[in-house]
This record gives sequence, C-alpha cells and structure tokens, in this order.
Amino acid sequence: MKTFCFGMVLSIFAVSFLSAQTPGAGNILYVKKGSSGNGTSWEDALGELSEALSWASGWDPANEGMLRIWVAKGKYLPTSDETDRNASFQLVNGVHVYGGFLGDRGTEGDLYTRDWEKNETILSGDIDRNDKAQVINDPNTQIIGKNSYAVVNGSHAEGRAVLDGFIITGGHVDENSKMKCGGGIYNSNGKPTLRNLIVTGNISLQGDSICNVDSGSPELTNVKIVNNR
Repeated sequence: MKTFCFGMVLSIFAVSFLSAQTPGAGNILYVKKGSSGNGTSWEDALGELSEALSWASGWDPANEGMLRIWVAKGKYLPTSDETDRNASFQLVNGVHVYGGFLGDRGTEGDLYTRDWEKNETILSGDIDRNDKAQVINDPNTQIIGKNSYAVVNGSHAEGRAVLDGFIITGGHVDENSKMKCGGGIYNSNGKPTLRNLIVTGNISLQGDSICNVDSGSPELTNVKIVNNR
C-alpha cells in the first residue's frame, strides 16, 4: 500500500510538472537560461530548452497549429544527467525553435528583432560541464571527459521541424556510440529544416559533424560547418 501511494504521488507530481508549461500568445513558448517560469513570456520563461522540447514532443500541429519556441542567449545542455551520453535536443514536427534572442520583453516581441549572431545561443554536448570553452573551436584539446554523442537529433522529423539561430558544439561520437557519425546533428530518416546555424567543435568517427542515414535529408540554409574532427 505504501509503495502504491508513493508511486501515485510521483505520478501526480510528474503530470503537474509537465502540464505547467504553457505557450503564450501566438503559440510561443519562451526559454531563458536561469528562469523558472511556465514559458508564457520572457518574464515567465522556462529555464531550459530540453524542458520545452520534452513538453513539445506530444505537440499535434494538425489540431494545434505551429508551435514556436523562442530561446534567449546562453549555453543549453540536452540533459541534467552528466552520464546520459545518448541525450540530444530532439526536433519535433510542427515545432519551430529559434535562438538568438536577448530575452527582453521591451524590444523582442517579434521574431525579426532577434540577432542570432550577436546573442549567441549555444547548444552544447558538454553534459559533464568540464570542456575548456563555451564554444569549441579545437575539439582535440577543448573537449574534456564524456560529452553527448550528438547534440541535436533530427531523426524522423519532417520539414515542419525547424532549428534556426544556434551554435551547435561539443558533440562527441566515439567507439561507445551505436552511431558512428553526427556529433553535431544526427538524422536517421529525418528531414528537418536547419537555418542560420554554426556547427563547430564536434567529433565523429566517420564523416563530419552532420550525419544523414536511412534517407535523412535535411534542408540547410546558411549553415556554417567549421573546426570539426
């Protein structure tokens, strides 16, 4: 009986936690590093992109329309578990994720007011938090320890899944990974739309930092791939 009650408490807590996320006007979910809100505005933003994408994984674009996730500058990790190397930022159909915001209500009420090059929004595989740089330019010397195998995963996502305005860095595919490529972005039968990205400082056993297998074919616009191994 005690075990059952404890399980019920955990279940209720998990449901209430997930249901707390709420898009604001225009189906926009706001993310700002260090915040602890429910995502309805910059003042009440979620603190982690991984939290927003986890909630958005059940999004139904056919009935709910397109969901936008606006992300303010800062460094984001795909998990808080420093041992979970399989963790990635999983792209979702019908969800458009935009980085490069300052996170200011007064100046950023429109997508076109962001500056993704100035306001660096970093998606990093540095889950054990010990790399020698925020943005990796020399993966041979700056990646330390055990990072995520792939920072972003676009597998099974379609063109309605969009990632736009980010630096993707610190992914590390090694001999322990089931996949042999794609430290930055991995696509298995994925066709996401990728725009305004810098993919830098990732390590893969084969190929470069973007890997497409099983008919994976993302649409790339203004994607810069540099300093990967």
